[in-house]
Amino acid sequence: MTDLPVNIDSTYADDGEDASVQEHQEHHDTLHALHNAIDGASSDPSSVGLAALDGATFTGAVLLPDGSTSAPAIAFAADPDTGVSWVSANRGELVAGGARIMSWRGTDVLPGDDGTIDLGIPALRWKNISLSGEVKDGSGNTKYAKADGEYAVNTVAASGSTETLTLAPAHDVTMDESCTFTFPSPTAGHTFLLLLSGAFTPTFPASVDWDSATAPTYESPSLYGFTTLDGGTTWVGTLVASGLG
Repeated sequence: MTDLPVNIDSTYADDGEDASVQEHQEHHDTLHALHNAIDGASSDPSSVGLAALDGATFTGAVLLPDGSTSAPAIAFAADPDTGVSWVSANRGELVAGGARIMSWRGTDVLPGDDGTIDLGIPALRWKNISLSGEVKDGSGNTKYAKADGEYAVNTVAASGSTETLTLAPAHDVTMDESCTFTFPSPTAGHTFLLLLSGAFTPTFPASVDWDSATAPTYESPSLYGFTTLDGGTTWVGTLVASGLG
């Protein structure tokens, strides 16, 4: 960028005012220094000491460049690949080390990657988590019931000839024909209740261990309880009540 052109006579000698050559030169030097500072701002913004923004008040929106995951729009001099960027319409992201940690979109708060971001660690834990719904796994199966102690109920209005139960803690299934059931596959222990109705015949997995090794006689409607302690290899089955009114 070339030097700033300044016409001393026409710029500072106005309407007969007689400014000294020294004053004109001082004005010229000030403008020249300002020109050089702005010229270098793109390569080293920290070198421009033109304004102290601490406590500054702006009128209207402050519009920033979009930025990217590798070069966020709001970053830090000592860590330029950590900060905040725009992703797409109504979506932004938090970035650390050039990697997306989380993003927000509408009413959703999303992890930066599927199945790789932890919410807390054993040495630094969140205290309480308040929910109005359920905690689900990647397949949409309920892992934990509502925080207020209510059961999340998986309701099946018509079973068909086969029905695969999810990891919900309670199921309400109406058989519309004789049905063969498949149980969920937990990674550890799991217990669920099954309210079964419909004048048809249920068939349960061979992995169910019944009292006296005999499956109870089904009478609609019946309530069952099933528990596994070995990830679904073996289930302990109990008929809680049958022929309910």
